[in-house]
Amino acid sequence: MIFGIGTGRCGTQSLSDLLDRQTNHSMTHEFEGPIPWEFSKDSIKDHIQLLKDNNLTGDIGFYFLPYIEYIIAELDPNVRFPCLKRDRAQTIKSYDAKSGSRNFWKDHDGSKWVKDDKWNIAYPNYDTEDKLDAIGQYYDEYYSTADALVLKYPDNVKVFSVDDLNTTEGVEKILTFCSIENPIIEVSISANELTKKPWYRRVIHKIRTK
Repeated sequence: MIFGIGTGRCGTQSLSDLLDRQTNHSMTHEFEGPIPWEFSKDSIKDHIQLLKDNNLTGDIGFYFLPYIEYIIAELDPNVRFPCLKRDRAQTIKSYDAKSGSRNFWKDHDGSKWVKDDKWNIAYPNYDTEDKLDAIGQYYDEYYSTADALVLKYPDNVKVFSVDDLNTTEGVEKILTFCSIENPIIEVSISANELTKKPWYRRVIHKIRTK
Protein backbone atom coordinates (compact mmCIF):
# COMPACT_ATOMS: atom_id res chain seq x y z
CA MET A 1 0.00 0.00 0.00
CA ILE A 2 0.99 3.64 -0.45
CA PHE A 3 0.19 6.50 1.91
CA GLY A 4 1.23 9.93 0.69
CA ILE A 5 2.00 12.48 3.37
CA GLY A 6 3.11 16.10 3.75
CA THR A 7 1.80 19.03 5.76
CA GLY A 8 -0.98 19.77 3.31
CA ARG A 9 -0.96 22.70 0.85
CA CYS A 10 2.12 21.03 -0.60
CA GLY A 11 0.95 19.17 -3.70
CA THR A 12 -0.58 16.06 -2.16
CA GLN A 13 -3.68 16.30 -4.38
CA SER A 14 -1.45 16.19 -7.46
CA LEU A 15 0.55 13.32 -5.96
CA SER A 16 -2.69 11.40 -5.47
CA ASP A 17 -3.67 11.95 -9.10
CA LEU A 18 -0.23 10.85 -10.33
CA LEU A 19 -0.35 7.60 -8.34
CA ASP A 20 -3.98 6.98 -9.25
CA ARG A 21 -3.04 6.96 -12.94
CA GLN A 22 -0.61 4.09 -12.47
CA THR A 23 -1.62 0.63 -13.68
CA ASN A 24 -3.06 -1.57 -10.92
CA HIS A 25 -3.26 1.32 -8.49
CA SER A 26 -6.34 3.10 -7.22
CA MET A 27 -5.49 6.05 -4.98
CA THR A 28 -7.56 8.68 -3.24
CA HIS A 29 -6.92 11.95 -1.45
CA GLU A 30 -8.17 12.17 2.14
CA PHE A 31 -10.65 9.36 1.56
CA GLU A 32 -13.81 9.76 3.64
CA GLY A 33 -12.29 12.57 5.69
CA PRO A 34 -9.54 12.75 8.32
CA ILE A 35 -8.48 10.54 11.19
CA PRO A 36 -7.32 12.01 14.54
CA TRP A 37 -3.80 13.37 14.87
CA GLU A 38 -3.68 11.88 18.35
CA PHE A 39 -2.85 8.22 17.82
CA SER A 40 -5.89 5.94 17.69
CA LYS A 41 -5.34 2.29 16.82
CA ASP A 42 -9.01 1.76 16.07
CA SER A 43 -9.12 4.78 13.73
CA ILE A 44 -6.18 3.70 11.59
CA LYS A 45 -7.26 0.05 11.46
CA ASP A 46 -10.79 1.04 10.47
CA HIS A 47 -9.47 3.46 7.84
CA ILE A 48 -7.21 0.88 6.22
CA GLN A 49 -10.01 -1.67 6.23
CA LEU A 50 -12.24 0.91 4.55
CA LEU A 51 -9.63 1.39 1.83
CA LYS A 52 -9.38 -2.36 1.28
CA ASP A 53 -13.16 -2.73 1.20
CA ASN A 54 -13.21 -0.15 -1.62
CA ASN A 55 -10.38 -1.87 -3.53
CA LEU A 56 -8.03 1.06 -2.96
CA THR A 57 -4.27 0.58 -2.87
CA GLY A 58 -3.60 3.72 -0.89
CA ASP A 59 -4.59 7.15 0.30
CA ILE A 60 -3.03 10.59 0.67
CA GLY A 61 -3.40 12.54 3.91
CA PHE A 62 -1.20 14.70 6.12
CA TYR A 63 -2.67 13.04 9.22
CA PHE A 64 -1.00 9.67 8.55
CA LEU A 65 2.33 10.91 9.96
CA PRO A 66 1.68 9.81 13.58
CA TYR A 67 0.67 6.35 12.36
CA ILE A 68 3.67 5.49 10.20
CA GLU A 69 5.54 3.31 12.68
CA TYR A 70 2.39 1.40 13.62
CA ILE A 71 1.48 0.74 9.99
CA ILE A 72 4.97 -0.51 9.17
CA ALA A 73 5.26 -2.71 12.28
CA GLU A 74 1.74 -4.05 12.57
CA LEU A 75 -0.01 -3.82 9.21
CA ASP A 76 2.31 -3.72 6.18
CA PRO A 77 6.15 -3.85 6.34
CA ASN A 78 6.34 -3.05 2.61
CA VAL A 79 4.20 0.09 2.76
CA ARG A 80 5.54 3.27 1.13
CA PHE A 81 5.16 6.81 2.45
CA PRO A 82 6.21 9.40 -0.15
CA CYS A 83 6.30 12.75 1.64
CA LEU A 84 6.00 16.05 -0.24
CA LYS A 85 7.65 19.22 1.01
CA ARG A 86 6.95 22.76 -0.14
CA ASP A 87 8.74 25.99 0.76
CA ARG A 88 7.98 26.93 4.38
CA ALA A 89 6.83 30.50 3.74
CA GLN A 90 4.64 29.44 0.81
CA THR A 91 3.06 26.67 2.88
CA ILE A 92 2.24 29.02 5.74
CA LYS A 93 0.75 31.61 3.42
CA SER A 94 -1.34 29.02 1.58
CA TYR A 95 -2.62 27.42 4.79
CA ASP A 96 -3.50 30.81 6.26
CA ALA A 97 -5.54 31.69 3.19
CA LYS A 98 -7.18 28.26 2.95
CA SER A 99 -8.18 28.06 6.61
CA GLY A 100 -9.59 31.60 6.68
CA SER A 101 -11.35 32.28 9.98
CA ARG A 102 -10.56 28.79 11.27
CA ASN A 103 -7.52 27.84 13.32
CA PHE A 104 -6.83 24.11 13.23
CA TRP A 105 -3.67 24.37 15.32
CA LYS A 106 -5.16 25.52 18.62
CA ASP A 107 -7.72 24.07 21.00
CA HIS A 108 -10.13 26.99 21.31
CA ASP A 109 -13.68 27.79 22.39
CA GLY A 110 -14.81 29.40 19.15
CA SER A 111 -14.87 32.95 20.45
CA LYS A 112 -11.93 34.13 18.33
CA TRP A 113 -11.76 31.47 15.65
CA VAL A 114 -14.48 29.46 13.93
CA LYS A 115 -14.58 25.91 15.25
CA ASP A 116 -14.34 23.08 12.76
CA ASP A 117 -15.01 19.81 14.57
CA LYS A 118 -14.25 17.73 11.49
CA TRP A 119 -10.75 19.03 10.81
CA ASN A 120 -9.55 20.33 14.19
CA ILE A 121 -8.95 16.76 15.38
CA ALA A 122 -6.65 16.08 12.44
CA TYR A 123 -3.97 18.62 13.47
CA PRO A 124 -1.67 19.02 16.47
CA ASN A 125 -2.23 21.99 18.81
CA TYR A 126 0.27 24.66 19.82
CA ASP A 127 0.33 27.07 22.76
CA THR A 128 0.27 30.33 20.84
CA GLU A 129 -2.37 32.90 19.93
CA ASP A 130 -0.54 33.70 16.69
CA LYS A 131 -2.00 31.52 13.95
CA LEU A 132 0.93 32.04 11.57
CA ASP A 133 3.33 31.05 14.32
CA ALA A 134 1.28 27.90 14.98
CA ILE A 135 1.36 26.92 11.30
CA GLY A 136 5.11 27.49 11.29
CA GLN A 137 5.55 25.28 14.35
CA TYR A 138 3.42 22.62 12.67
CA TYR A 139 5.56 22.77 9.52
CA ASP A 140 8.82 22.51 11.47
CA GLU A 141 7.63 19.65 13.68
CA TYR A 142 6.14 17.78 10.72
CA TYR A 143 9.31 17.65 8.67
CA SER A 144 11.55 17.10 11.69
CA THR A 145 9.47 14.01 12.44
CA ALA A 146 9.47 12.95 8.78
CA ASP A 147 13.26 13.30 8.53
CA ALA A 148 13.70 11.14 11.64
CA LEU A 149 11.44 8.48 10.13
CA VAL A 150 13.44 8.56 6.89
CA LEU A 151 16.57 7.70 8.87
CA LYS A 152 14.80 4.90 10.75
CA TYR A 153 12.83 3.50 7.81
CA PRO A 154 14.68 4.47 4.61
CA ASP A 155 12.89 1.81 2.55
CA ASN A 156 9.47 3.02 3.66
CA VAL A 157 9.65 6.80 4.00
CA LYS A 158 11.21 9.41 1.73
CA VAL A 159 10.80 13.19 1.44
CA PHE A 160 10.45 14.74 -2.02
CA SER A 161 10.27 18.37 -3.06
CA VAL A 162 6.92 19.39 -4.52
CA ASP A 163 8.99 20.57 -7.50
CA ASP A 164 9.72 16.90 -8.29
CA LEU A 165 6.18 16.69 -9.64
CA ASN A 166 7.20 19.13 -12.36
CA THR A 167 10.10 17.19 -13.88
CA THR A 168 10.39 13.80 -15.53
CA GLU A 169 13.34 12.91 -13.32
CA GLY A 170 11.43 13.92 -10.20
CA VAL A 171 8.32 11.93 -11.12
CA GLU A 172 10.50 8.91 -11.93
CA LYS A 173 12.11 9.15 -8.48
CA ILE A 174 8.75 9.22 -6.76
CA LEU A 175 7.35 6.28 -8.72
CA THR A 176 10.53 4.24 -8.29
CA PHE A 177 10.40 4.75 -4.54
CA CYS A 178 6.76 3.63 -4.56
CA SER A 179 7.80 0.42 -6.39
CA ILE A 180 5.54 1.19 -9.34
CA GLU A 181 6.03 -1.31 -12.17
CA ASN A 182 5.82 0.02 -15.74
CA PRO A 183 5.43 3.60 -14.49
CA ILE A 184 3.31 6.11 -16.38
CA ILE A 185 5.30 9.34 -16.35
CA GLU A 186 3.13 12.45 -16.31
CA VAL A 187 4.65 15.79 -15.38
CA SER A 188 3.04 18.85 -13.78
CA ILE A 189 -0.27 17.18 -12.98
CA SER A 190 -2.61 19.76 -11.51
CA ALA A 191 -6.01 18.63 -10.34
CA ASN A 192 -8.82 20.91 -11.50
CA GLU A 193 -11.67 22.02 -9.29
CA LEU A 194 -13.96 19.20 -10.43
CA THR A 195 -11.59 16.36 -9.60
CA LYS A 196 -11.10 17.82 -6.12
CA LYS A 197 -14.76 17.27 -5.30
CA PRO A 198 -15.22 14.17 -3.04
CA TRP A 199 -18.40 13.15 -4.85
CA TYR A 200 -16.58 13.22 -8.22
CA ARG A 201 -13.77 10.99 -7.00
CA ARG A 202 -16.22 8.52 -5.47
CA VAL A 203 -18.16 8.30 -8.73
CA ILE A 204 -15.01 7.79 -10.80
CA HIS A 205 -13.78 5.14 -8.37
CA LYS A 206 -17.06 3.22 -8.59
CA ILE A 207 -16.92 3.31 -12.39
CA ARG A 208 -13.33 2.01 -12.40
CA THR A 209 -14.03 -0.85 -10.02
CA LYS A 210 -17.25 -2.14 -11.63
